[in-house]
Amino acid sequence: MTVRRFVSNSSRETIAIGGEIAQMLSSPTLLFLRGDLGAGKTTLVKGIAQALDAADPDEVTSPTFTLVHEYDGHHRVDGKEHDVKPYHIDALSH
Repeated sequence: MTVRRFVSNSSRETIAIGGEIAQMLSSPTLLFLRGDLGAGKTTLVKGIAQALDAADPDEVTSPTFTLVHEYDGHHRVDGKEHDVKPYHIDALSH
């Protein structure tokens, strides 16, 4: 297992990190983001969705009140384009 550490000092950097993470994903992938309210989870998803051509960052909002947001996107792997369907889900954990 490879561990990567990212450090962000702004929303712009967090979105860019999301783009980097998207390039590392293969389908199907389940990615869990855990953090306090306001930690930047949705901002990170903005970058992932943008990199997957699923949504512009301004279109990605927190699913806190809707629970699930579904997007249609594309991901290029080894020169081949694949359809992807990112889901942004808000779940509680204790």
